[in-house]
Amino acid sequence: MYTAAPYGLVPKFGRFFSGLGYMNEQHQHAWDFIDAPLAYQAFLGGQYANDGLQVKWIAPTDQFFEFGAEVGNGDNFPGSARNKNGVGSGVIYAHTGGDIGASHSWRTGLSYLQTRAQDRDYAQFDLAGNAAQVGFTGKSHVAIADFVWKYRTPTSSYRRNISGAARAGISLMTSTERWV
Repeated sequence: MYTAAPYGLVPKFGRFFSGLGYMNEQHQHAWDFIDAPLAYQAFLGGQYANDGLQVKWIAPTDQFFEFGAEVGNGDNFPGSARNKNGVGSGVIYAHTGGDIGASHSWRTGLSYLQTRAQDRDYAQFDLAGNAAQVGFTGKSHVAIADFVWKYRTPTSSYRRNISGAARAGISLMTSTERWV
């Protein structure tokens, strides 16, 4: 659920896709490809969703500046459902970007996720093909640096129904997990 607040504050509560990284907040149908990038699949299980509270601030400037923080139950990978109440995950992020001329735009950002897992199980296969059940209890930390450059071809009146666009981007992710 969204609510309107003054001074560029945007609070959101309930179930939502986190503002973590560049494309996590976008719905799957808005992605350029069917699958999430490999880094998103490996570190976030595809797309990180949460039940909780998000507050973001969009600065009232010519250049895009967005700062956000989230707290949630942390039930989704890389966290897991815990049998207790309270905050299970936290996210902070900062994004900035802008336009260069009429056909170029860019965005860059830094994001950080900390969540807890309790008895997170998964199956892993060894080289002989034998299944091994592996469990994890501890904290997961994911840090993301992202950059996206977008280019849109100028359109004219005779090309009204045809438009070209290109997007190039990079997301660097790292993750650490600590056993407790």
